[in-house]
Amino acid sequence: MIRWGRAGGRFVGITQPQRIRWLHARLILLRELVDRRTAEYSTDYPLGDRLGLPMPCAPPADPAMATLLRTGLLDPDEPPEIQLWHEPEFLAWLQDGITATLATLEDQYGLITVAVDPDAVRQWSSVLLNLRIAYAAARTPELLTAGELPDPSDDRRLAYAHAAWLWDAVNTLHAFAVS
Repeated sequence: MIRWGRAGGRFVGITQPQRIRWLHARLILLRELVDRRTAEYSTDYPLGDRLGLPMPCAPPADPAMATLLRTGLLDPDEPPEIQLWHEPEFLAWLQDGITATLATLEDQYGLITVAVDPDAVRQWSSVLLNLRIAYAAARTPELLTAGELPDPSDDRRLAYAHAAWLWDAVNTLHAFAVS
């Protein structure tokens, strides 16, 4: 749980320092996932030599990245070839958001500071939602498709708790920001 308050032009969230350290580590892993995907880009596609823009040439093999792209791209009904053209913009936006979100975390005291600005709140929330999607795709894929949360087995209880905490982090900030 995060308790939110307001200090000047910032929303300030307080939680356990270990939760912030966990979030920081997961955001780093998400950034690495994006880096691995963008390292696969090339100009080996029709018009690639002329345009000179590195682009993805095939859908990702990594299930977390595939799920992230499927949920993050504007029109999932577009053919995969068209989605590949939208992917670099989405991943660049996500990279920028990860960097900005990491800057909001202070793990020594368990603090989160987000500007009292709708765009900053939206960016922070979007990054955490995308992190939750990637985390769930890798660790608890049933949470992405279940209408009702299943009871976790003992070995999955911690992963469920982390996914739920990410969801609560976003919802508690939104509830506080609009109140």
